[in-house]
Amino acid sequence: MEYSYREINLNDYENIIELWRETPGVGLSSADGKENLELFIERNKGFSYICEFRDKIVGTILCGHDGRRGYIYHLCVHGGHRRKGIVEKLVNLSLEGLKSCGDCGELPCKMFVALKDPNISQKEHLEEFKNRVNRLKN
Repeated sequence: MEYSYREINLNDYENIIELWRETPGVGLSSADGKENLELFIERNKGFSYICEFRDKIVGTILCGHDGRRGYIYHLCVHGGHRRKGIVEKLVNLSLEGLKSCGDCGELPCKMFVALKDPNISQKEHLEEFKNRVNRLKN
């Protein structure tokens, strides 16, 4: 079987929601609405992917970060396509995106700056950020 992988986009929304609804154990909430998903994708470019088989979406991974940690949501594969390495490929694509986080030229990351711990100095905060980016890249 030949699978293809690409970054998720909002045009995929209806097909993604259909897969999530059909998959036991996947819980949906208002956070999964079209507008919220659009914001999530925009804020986390390069981290969320789909797997297609014969032009049908059979796998998804939503991945994002808060400037400090990466998070995975809705890692999902259609029942008929499980045990084919799709989960591993989707996770690796997302992890590669997270590893390159910081290469965008927006250093320090706007999200990380917005989430600064008020108990540490700005200098300590930026040093912590540099260390985290280096750990992600290694």
